[in-house]
Amino acid sequence: MAEVTRRITYDRETGDPVLVLAPKIERTSNRGRRWAIRLTDIWQYSEDHNPSFQCHMMYVAGAICQVFDLGLVTVGKMASIAEVIQEGIDDLLKAPPAPEKTVERGTITIRANEIGGGHGKEIETAITEQVVEYDEPMM
Repeated sequence: MAEVTRRITYDRETGDPVLVLAPKIERTSNRGRRWAIRLTDIWQYSEDHNPSFQCHMMYVAGAICQVFDLGLVTVGKMASIAEVIQEGIDDLLKAPPAPEKTVERGTITIRANEIGGGHGKEIETAITEQVVEYDEPMM
């Protein structure tokens, strides 16, 4: 049984999907700690593209055990973490772009008087911005 969970979120700067790992059980010693794998770094998690794939996966799995304070680092624990990462990489590759929504920042009223003193025109319009919506702040 894996001791970590995974989910996809989005990079605040680029909008690219990011795989985020977290401890399945949060303790005082690991509260709020996360491990993120960016889309640009997934080549490191591929046997086809990284000649030192096995060493890299052992290093990452061991580091995650320590960062998340998962206790004694065992081969079985590292293998289950590596499996969660590999399954997450597939999800990361299939992830859609960051969802955007339009946020209204305010309104503006423009008044233009007619030449000669007649009634002018008044136009009211909203000031909006396209923003990426995130489900949780990245640390």
